Amino acid sequence: MHPSSLLRPSLSPSFSLSRRCGEDMAAAGSATRQLEEIEATILRLPRPSTPLDPRHNLLSSAYAALLNLMRGVSSAADPPEGPSGLHALSLHCPSLIPAIISDIALSDEETAAQALKCLGFMVYHPALSSEIPGPVADQVVKALARLAVTTTMKAIYNLGVWCISVQQLDTSALVPHFDSLLQAIIHALDNPFAMKLATQLYEKMRETSEIWAPAIYRRLLSVDKKERDMSERCLLKIQSVLLPPSLTLSKKLILELFFFRKCILI
Repeated sequence: MHPSSLLRPSLSPSFSLSRRCGEDMAAAGSATRQLEEIEATILRLPRPSTPLDPRHNLLSSAYAALLNLMRGVSSAADPPEGPSGLHALSLHCPSLIPAIISDIALSDEETAAQALKCLGFMVYHPALSSEIPGPVADQVVKALARLAVTTTMKAIYNLGVWCISVQQLDTSALVPHFDSLLQAIIHALDNPFAMKLATQLYEKMRETSEIWAPAIYRRLLSVDKKERDMSERCLLKIQSVLLPPSLTLSKKLILELFFFRKCILI
C-alpha cells in the first residue's frame, strides 16, 4: 500500500491544518471522529526511512492537524451531549503517546517539532496530563530527558526543554529520572523549567545540590556575557533550593573559591 493512501483524511477539507479546523470540529460535535482519523494516520503510516522520504511531510501534516484539533477543542465550550472534546482526547492520548515519543527523535526537524508540540500540549493540559497512565508518563519523562541532552538540533532541544517546563505529570513519574533531569537542567540554563522541577523535587535537589549547582554558578565567571546572564537568571529561579546552602555544597564552594584564588595568585 502506498504511504499516501494511509493519509487519505489529510486530502479532505476536514483534515485542514488551519487553526479553525479544531474549532469547527468541536462546534460540529465531530472532534472524536476527526481525532480517530488523525490517530489512524499517525499509528499506521510507515515511518520515513531517509531524510528526503516524502512520508516526513505526511507525518508532519498529521501532527499539525492533531495540534490544531487539540487547540480547538480546548478552547471550545463542552457540547451538551456526550463527552467533551477534551475527554475524547484524554482517551486517545495513551495510544498516541508511544508513537509521538518515537517520532520526536526523527532526523527531520519539522516532523520532530510538530510531534513535540503535540506532546507538550498533552503533558501540560490538566484534563489530559491527569489521564496519562503512570507507565506512559514514565516513558514521556525518560524520552524528554534523553532528548534534551542528545539532540543536535537547537529547535528540537528548545521544544524538548519547553515540554519539561510545562509538564503537569505526577511527581512519581519524575523521581526515577531525577539524574537525567538534572543533566537537562545543566543543559538548559536559559530556560525556565528548573524552577518547576525544583518545586516538585525540592528535597532531593537540595540533597544533591553539590552535584548540579557548581555547573551553574561556575558560568558566572564565563567571558561570555550571555552565558553569565543565563546563569544568574537560573540561580535566581532556584535560590529557594540553594539557600541556605547545604553543608556539602558549602564545603564544595569553599574549596572552589580557594582553588580559584590560588589560580589568580599564580
